Amino acid sequence: MKKRFKSFAFPLLPNWRVALLIGAITTISSVPVSAAENVERGKTLFKRCAICHQIGDGAKNKAGPVLTAVVGRLAASYEGYFYGKSIKAAGAKGLIWSKDQIFEYLPNPTKYLRSFLDMPRAKSKMRFKLKNEQDRSDIISYLATFSKQQKSQIELPVSEVGDTASTGRLCVTNTTLERLIFSVDANDAEMLTRPLDKNQILCVQTLHKSGVVRVFASLDAIEGCSKIVSTGIVHQMKSFGRFDNCEWLP
Repeated sequence: MKKRFKSFAFPLLPNWRVALLIGAITTISSVPVSAAENVERGKTLFKRCAICHQIGDGAKNKAGPVLTAVVGRLAASYEGYFYGKSIKAAGAKGLIWSKDQIFEYLPNPTKYLRSFLDMPRAKSKMRFKLKNEQDRSDIISYLATFSKQQKSQIELPVSEVGDTASTGRLCVTNTTLERLIFSVDANDAEMLTRPLDKNQILCVQTLHKSGVVRVFASLDAIEGCSKIVSTGIVHQMKSFGRFDNCEWLP
């Protein structure tokens, strides 16, 4: 003889109690991960990257370039590494490795470069792809711990300079007809490198009264010119010439 089970009717809860119950369950099941945990997880995940890249003190170029201070760096600008044509073209176009750009690059480096350059035949030497969003975010958090924070770095047209030539800022501008690569080293911040077209200006904030600016015709050029610059003035490059044959105003 089959047993009969009594059916039970659960009392209906008021809407506000249902909302509280759902909220409590959601809170328990989605405990936030701290930034420190993200970095630690990124450090573990970076072992995949370490096959081709080194990072930290004493790092050297391997199959891929050194990734120390890569966050905020101009693409294809690490000294001594032989970059592919497409990534050098991206650097010449002004690609800066911000956290967002690295995040978009990692899932498919070649696809990213083709989109950025609008060149269907562009190709990345990096074949590794990282699709998982959380993995990408954590690795980038780890990379960022090796990048010095750059203070108030700005790029403005000369017409919008305003108070850029103020105490505490090193500023240079390109007044030539050529696109040139400018690097500003303020000593207390990561060296800032950007391609500048005519009438573009590059500034970096510093606690020092002077710094060094270096200018090259291209990212892979060895010879260029350099100048010790002081704060409070927008230093203008009048003409460019290799082997320190550059003219400046003032």
